[in-house]
Amino acid sequence: MVLLSIPLACTFAFLSIDYPSAGGISTFAEEAFGRYVGSLSGWLFFIAGSFGQILVSLTGGVYISFAFHLPKIAAYAIALVCF
Repeated sequence: MVLLSIPLACTFAFLSIDYPSAGGISTFAEEAFGRYVGSLSGWLFFIAGSFGQILVSLTGGVYISFAFHLPKIAAYAIALVCF
């Protein structure tokens, strides 16, 4: 997966050199497609990141509870601590 991520990381690195801004992906979308798409992509990235962080914590909680033979409800408690 790391090898597959290298082209994406290079793309963002080169875009950041050409368009230096703290806006990240929304800045790139705005430059390419206009203000509306830039705002929309920024909000969608924020929402996806918010849900993604919750899922990563829950995945870790499930792994730990499975490894230590804990009840299923313990996965949620572990996820809350990890979050």
